[in-house]
Amino acid sequence: MSTWRRMCAEAIGKSSFEKKVISSMEPTFQVALYSDRCYAKVKELFHMYRNGLVKNTKPGKQLKQSFFMNLQGLSDEDRFTVLTSVTDGNRTIKEAEQDAQNTKLLKDIKRKFLKTTKMLTWEEAEVRFPQHTTEAALCEFITTSKIMGFVVLIT
Repeated sequence: MSTWRRMCAEAIGKSSFEKKVISSMEPTFQVALYSDRCYAKVKELFHMYRNGLVKNTKPGKQLKQSFFMNLQGLSDEDRFTVLTSVTDGNRTIKEAEQDAQNTKLLKDIKRKFLKTTKMLTWEEAEVRFPQHTTEAALCEFITTSKIMGFVVLIT
C-alpha cells in the first residue's frame, strides 16, 4: 500500500488502513490523478448523471465508482474522449465502459502486432501493412462474449 494512498485515505476520514478499505477507495485515488480537463469532465458527468441528463439514466441516481475503474489504464487523451462521449450525449455509461475496454484491447493488439512484425513504431507498421493496420481490421480480433459478459482478446 502506498504512503500517498494512506495519507489520502486519512485526509478524507478513512482511518483504517486495512487493504480492503484502501482498495475500495481506488476509484477515488484514480480520479484524483486525472488531468484538469478530465477532472472537469468528471465533475460535469456527476452533475449530469445526478440530474438524469446522461443518456438512459434517471434523476437521483449515483454514478457507480466501477465506471472509473474502466477508465484506469487509458491515456489522458483516450480518457477525455470516453468522458466527452458521455457528456456530449452520444454514449451511455455502459457504452462508454465498453469503449474504454475496446480502446485498451486495441492498444494491446497494436503492441502485439508491432512485436510480431518487428516494427518499431505504429506509423511504420501502417506504411508497411496498410490493410492490416486499420481500426476495422484490428477490431476483428476483439469479440464480446454475451454469455460470460466480458471482452475477450483473440490471439
